[in-house]
Amino acid sequence: YHHVSNKDDLLDGMVDAVHEEFHSPVLGEDWAEQLRRRSRTAREALKRHPWAVGMMDSRRTPGWASMAHHDAVLGCLLEAGFSLELTGHAFALLDAHLYGFVVQEVALPFDGGGAELEEVAAGIMAALPEGTLPYFRRFALERALQPGYDFGDEFDVGLDLVIEGLAARLAAEQSG
Repeated sequence: YHHVSNKDDLLDGMVDAVHEEFHSPVLGEDWAEQLRRRSRTAREALKRHPWAVGMMDSRRTPGWASMAHHDAVLGCLLEAGFSLELTGHAFALLDAHLYGFVVQEVALPFDGGGAELEEVAAGIMAALPEGTLPYFRRFALERALQPGYDFGDEFDVGLDLVIEGLAARLAAEQSG
């Protein structure tokens, strides 16, 4: 290590570099759209750097970019009127959706949908005894194996549910 003190400094810098690829919410802009954009850009960055998923919030000495990014997310929520308590809940929920989805997405034995998914599914379906797992079979045949299906599209659906739930909590908090 000639340019950094030790391995931890190197890892901190790597995590910082990935955080720099995330959109940092702009204060004063619509909080929901800012956090949607942050989640989408973070997902794309983490797909490029899957090694980073488990390290993003684990560093004991986070770099400036990591801390500035967290500050921007916190500021976005607080300036939108979220209480400190709801801000903590929101940040945790947004990151749980983001990191959990990326972990699942990069672990899949296929890339999104299409022919590769059909090949994997064909092997799974052939191994199922006839008449078993009716809901799994139905979902696979009527949803996942239909033209145009891409597992990655589920990200925005989940993100919308998270944002809608947070908006409802914010409204309830502000009304009393």
